[in-house]
Amino acid sequence: MFNDKAQAIIDSAKDHAFSNGSSNLDILSLTAAVGANTQACVLMAECFGRTSEDIRNACPQPADLKKCPGKLSLSASVHAVMSSAKQLAENVPDRSHPGLIGLRHLACAMAVSAEVCGLLNMSRMSAENAEKLLSAWYEKDIQSPGLRDLTESLRELRSDLLSRVFGQDHAVHAFVEGVFNAEVVAAADKKRRTPRALFVFAGPPGVGKTFLAELGSSHLDKPFKRFDMSAYSGHQQNEALVGMAQSFRGAHPGALTEFVEKNPDAILLFDEIEKAHANTIHLFLQILDAGTLEDKFLERNVFFRDTTIIFTTNAGRRLYDKPNESGVHTANSAFHRRSILDALEREKNPQTGQPFFPSAICSRLATGYPMLFNHLRVSDLVRVVGAELNRMANLFERQYYKRVVFDSLLPMCMVLREWGRADARTLRSQAEIFVKTEIFKFCQLFKTDRLEEVFEQIDLVRFAMDKAADPMEPEVGALFEPQEPPRILLLTEMDLAALYLENIPEVSWRAAFTAEDALQILADEEPGWPDYTGLSESLVRQPEL
Repeated sequence: MFNDKAQAIIDSAKDHAFSNGSSNLDILSLTAAVGANTQACVLMAECFGRTSEDIRNACPQPADLKKCPGKLSLSASVHAVMSSAKQLAENVPDRSHPGLIGLRHLACAMAVSAEVCGLLNMSRMSAENAEKLLSAWYEKDIQSPGLRDLTESLRELRSDLLSRVFGQDHAVHAFVEGVFNAEVVAAADKKRRTPRALFVFAGPPGVGKTFLAELGSSHLDKPFKRFDMSAYSGHQQNEALVGMAQSFRGAHPGALTEFVEKNPDAILLFDEIEKAHANTIHLFLQILDAGTLEDKFLERNVFFRDTTIIFTTNAGRRLYDKPNESGVHTANSAFHRRSILDALEREKNPQTGQPFFPSAICSRLATGYPMLFNHLRVSDLVRVVGAELNRMANLFERQYYKRVVFDSLLPMCMVLREWGRADARTLRSQAEIFVKTEIFKFCQLFKTDRLEEVFEQIDLVRFAMDKAADPMEPEVGALFEPQEPPRILLLTEMDLAALYLENIPEVSWRAAFTAEDALQILADEEPGWPDYTGLSESLVRQPEL
C-alpha cells in the first residue's frame, strides 16, 4: 500500500509510539515521525506555507527513541489520515508508482486532518488544495530531472562537447558546470526572478563561441533562438525585439518577447552583442535585473525567469591578443572572471568612443559565467579541418555510396595554406570547398555520358598528397615535423633548475624562480606565437624537496 518513503514514516511512528508507552499508533507519534524526517518536514511546510524549521519545531520530539518489536493498532484519527491519503493517491497517483500511497500523499492527508493541524497549531488545508498541490509536485518532477538524471545527461553533454569543440576545454567544463548549477534547485527557487542561467562567451572570432552555444543548446532539448546583434545596430532597431505600439502602421509583436512568451524555458543566443546599439544593450538591464521585458505591441510583460541567456562577444582583445601580459592563460582562463569583465568594460567602440558594455551591464554579467575563449593552436585547427573532412566524407558516402579517405597530412596543409587568416570558421568552409572542388575537377576529366559508368566502377575515393620526393625535402618536412627542441617553462628553485638544464639538454628550458618572472618569459616568447614547434604555455611547478 505504501511506497518505501511513506512506509519509513509509518515504521518511525511505531517506534515513537512504543517509546511513549502507547498501545496504538496515534497522531502524536505520527507527527513526531514527520518532524524527524527532513523530506516530510519540507513537504508539510509547503502544505502549510511555512518553513521546514517551523514544522520541525512544532512536532513532538521524544527524548529516547526505542525500536518497536511488533505491530501496533491504529487510532481512529490515524486511520482517518490513512484513508484520506489513500483517496488522494487514487485521485492524484504517483506517476512512477501508481497505486501506492507516497510520502507526498501522506503529508497532504496530515495537512487536511483537523487533529494534526490542531496539534501543530496551523491552519487546515482543504482537500481540493491538497490535490492541486500534489499535481503541482508531480508536474515539477517532469520539468525538473533528478540529480541522477541531471548528472548523467550533463556527463554525456560534456563528453560530446569535448569531442567536437577543440581547444576550449576550460569553456566546456565551465558551461556544463553552469548548466548544472542552473538546474539543480531551479524548481524550488520560487523567489528568483532573473534568468535561470547567464553565460558570456568572450574571445576572438572563429574559435568556437557560437558553435559551443548552438551545440550545447541542441543537447538540452529546449527551444532555441539565435539573434545576430549586428542587425540591431540602429538606435531604433530595438523595436524589432520588443515590438511597436499598435497605433503604428505595420506594428507587430517583438521577435524576442513573442518567442519567449511562447517558449518560456527557451535558450537565447545573442551573437556578437557588442555590435548592438546602446539602446538595445540597455534592454538587457531589465531582463537581467527583473527578469521581465514589456512587449510594446501586446502591452504586457514577458517573463524571462526560466530562460537561459548566452552572450557572445569579440570584445576583450587585450586579454586574448596578449594573454601572457594580461595574466590570463590557456590553463586557467576560466578562473579570471574579474579580469574578463574589466576587459569588456574598458574596451570602447571606435566609432562612438563609448564602452561597448556600460558598467551597469557588466555588473549584471558578473552574476553569470563570463569565460574567455582562447586563440586556437595549430593542433586544434588541424583537428577542426580533420573533423570537417570526415563530415564531408560521410555526406559523400551517404549520397553516392563511395568511401572517401584523406591523406593524414592534408589537414595540416590546409591550415598552413590559410595561415594568417586561419580560424575555425574559415577552415571549416575552406575544407568543404576543397572537397567539393576536387570532386568537380575529377568529374571534369570524363565525358558526361561516361561519368556514371566510371563512378559505378569506383568504391574508394582517395585524397593523396602529391609528394615529389620521398623522403620530403627538408624545407617541406620542416612544416610537418618540429625542427627545434621543445621549449618548456620551469618554475622552481635555482638549484633544481640547474639540474634540469644540465641533465636534459634535448629540451630548451626557460627557467623562472617567481611567478612574475614566469609571466615575463611567456610575454617575451609571444611575438612568434602561434607556431607549430610546440611551445608549452604550462608552468611546470616542482614540489619542494
